[in-house]
Amino acid sequence: MLVPVAAVALALGPAVPALARGRTGTAFAATATATAAALPVLVLAAAPHPYVPASTVDPRYGMTMAQAVADEATLWPLTAFAVVVVPLMLAYRVRTWRSYRGRVGASDAPVRLTSGPRAAERR
Repeated sequence: MLVPVAAVALALGPAVPALARGRTGTAFAATATATAAALPVLVLAAAPHPYVPASTVDPRYGMTMAQAVADEATLWPLTAFAVVVVPLMLAYRVRTWRSYRGRVGASDAPVRLTSGPRAAERR
């Protein structure tokens, strides 16, 4: 249990100094790595081992991991879909993150607002 905690701590270590130096890309990579390191720990810690969904009636009625595994005929289309869609999702996320980096203030608005509750104050 200490190894994953240490992995998360090591991954988060560079995040704060990177933010202090204004290196947001390095901080993003550090927090993403920490999240990826923590996720399997959380999933495995939440599972009562041989049973995937534990039965509230009787432990014998729970589904084991071997029973919960999907058939190979199901996994092939899911894998093909994931090979195509996951890189597209990651590319979109990176593009979005890069386009919105940096702080945005009212002075960055392309059009001056002329209506609304505080429009008179802005004129």
